[in-house]
Amino acid sequence: MLRGEKKNYSWQNAQKMMNNPQKFIDEIRAFDGRDIDEGILARIAPIRAEPFFTFDIMKGKSQAAAYL
Repeated sequence: MLRGEKKNYSWQNAQKMMNNPQKFIDEIRAFDGRDIDEGILARIAPIRAEPFFTFDIMKGKSQAAAYL
């Protein structure tokens, strides 16, 4: 969603997006989190509100995911 994807938020699509790790890392580094459209922030608000969506809990599952 943050990258502007309009649909297909499946795990398979995420795996394809991360298939080339260096390209994915470069895209993450280039991402400007200060310039996210308000509509997108509203769409991801329910996800961010989930109790498991904290740095410490995510780090227990995947250190890489925690830092994303």
